[in-house]
Amino acid sequence: MIPPLKKYMKSILTSKIVIDDGVMMITHECSAILQNKKRLDPNSFVLYCEIKSETFERSLCDLGSSINMMPLSVANRLGYFNFKPTRISLVLADNSIRKPIRILVDVPIVI
Repeated sequence: MIPPLKKYMKSILTSKIVIDDGVMMITHECSAILQNKKRLDPNSFVLYCEIKSETFERSLCDLGSSINMMPLSVANRLGYFNFKPTRISLVLADNSIRKPIRILVDVPIVI
């Protein structure tokens, strides 16, 4: 940014110079100064979830994953018995490897 322009923008932002109301076109560099700081990404959060008649009060929601894992005992308790065979391996965040026995596809949930 040009030094005189930088000084002028700083004086405007610190309210030393009063400018008339109106529309002013600004460049990308100036808009970065005027915008609020971005907050950190929470990565994952907890939601209320309902599958069939079973409610899960604190279900972990991770926006980065395209799959969700459920213990076999929970799937059986919900009445899911038609699993499809699979040959995939899942590498979890702690670098442990899980090999699911079977998978469920398109399980309807209510959030």
